[in-house]
Amino acid sequence: MNPEDALLNYLYPRLVEALQTWKGFDDIYGIWIVLSLTDDNFTRPCLDGALCLRKSGLTPERLQSQGESIGGTKSIWTPNLAAEEFYFPKALCFERKGRSLLLAFYAWKRSLPDYVPQRRGERIRERDVHETRWFVDICGSLIRRLHTDGTLQNLFGKPIPLGMLFSNDIDQEIPLPQTRDNNPDRLSQGMEEWMMKNTYAQIAAYEAFCAEVFAWPLERQARFYAQAMLGCKAEKRGMASTPEWEWAREKGRSGMGLDWTSPAAHLFLGQVLPEIEKRATAKRSFPSGTYPETEQADDLLSFFWIPSDYLTRLRSPIPETDIDRLYALLKRLYKESKTLEEIGSTLRHTARALNDLCPERFPVAKIGWRKENMNRLLEPEKFGLE
Repeated sequence: MNPEDALLNYLYPRLVEALQTWKGFDDIYGIWIVLSLTDDNFTRPCLDGALCLRKSGLTPERLQSQGESIGGTKSIWTPNLAAEEFYFPKALCFERKGRSLLLAFYAWKRSLPDYVPQRRGERIRERDVHETRWFVDICGSLIRRLHTDGTLQNLFGKPIPLGMLFSNDIDQEIPLPQTRDNNPDRLSQGMEEWMMKNTYAQIAAYEAFCAEVFAWPLERQARFYAQAMLGCKAEKRGMASTPEWEWAREKGRSGMGLDWTSPAAHLFLGQVLPEIEKRATAKRSFPSGTYPETEQADDLLSFFWIPSDYLTRLRSPIPETDIDRLYALLKRLYKESKTLEEIGSTLRHTARALNDLCPERFPVAKIGWRKENMNRLLEPEKFGLE
């Protein structure tokens, strides 16, 4: 018996025993299995507990106040709507035998020929965390066995969808494939949509939207995204929108951000920069309008705060002239800030965008957080500023 089968055979009867707590509840419509991360290694999850969704606890008032909106509708699959909670006993991975089986399983997986050593020093969202995915695979096998051996049918009188979620701040889409693939007959569709924060209909509409936009010339794509983003932000502040955003909304878009898979993604910065330059100032402003221009500049700059792996999705590099232009803006804002007692956040937003877009050239700089240094660059020399 290999370590994977040994761990499965250890966990399965204990999981069944735990679920028997709810035997006879005929109004259950879903169960979330909760994974948590161990104290000694944040990449290794363990079974923590389960959340039981019951129709008897699903009042309209509770759905309205605690349900998350997915596709414009409050989702009945929101974990916060759970009527019953159960925390698994420590025998599920945490006691000595369970822990030793878990560690043996991880050691065995790392010994296999297809194992690639993990990259270090990156945020958990930005890397393929092997141990997390391996354990999610184990839980997927547990879900499949609960369905195939009739345990759920015997306990609750009908098939019940089981989903997985993390109690920690981890990407909830990591267990999506195992939730989808191990529940029969699309039983877990509502859970999957909660995990994706989109309905499958929304995803299909978005794919059709992208196919249409991606067929345009690159310069037109870039101009469209720039104007649609401005229109979306303006509308949310109660100001006039743009024709581009009106069209995108008609196509089913509820928000607008940069699509880094677009063939025109490398041109986005150049198209948005003129709008940023018109609005950017180092000085804090408090106009009577509902959407100050400096805040508009900040919002546009925030579109370029990106995880490092986004740059690898670009089909062409961002033109160096656009990076130089953004750097010129930083130098102007830094010069303006020297004479001001209180400055706005646009300087900080610009520095962060440069760091995310070109980390080799613009290393992380310290930003002041004390009131007297708020939004000031404390290490301007790292950006070549004097």
